Amino acid sequence: MVAIKRVGDQQVQVIGHTDDVGGRDANVALSLQRAIAVKAYMERAGVAADNLGVQGFGPDRPVADNATAEGRARNRRIEFRVL
Repeated sequence: MVAIKRVGDQQVQVIGHTDDVGGRDANVALSLQRAIAVKAYMERAGVAADNLGVQGFGPDRPVADNATAEGRARNRRIEFRVL
């Protein structure tokens, strides 16, 4: 939790991702819900809500091959972008 509090006054975008299993619209919604949950956690840890934004990309930006269970697991993730 110490790292979370180091956000300070920086703007941080919390970005959710999913694998490609299921429909795209459902995955985009899921990725956004995932980002919102992480934002809520960060707020409870003391990060100002005004410093956090959320975005969900669903299956559109994979980092691994969705053809394998391991790849799909890697694609279900949260990323942070400091703005």
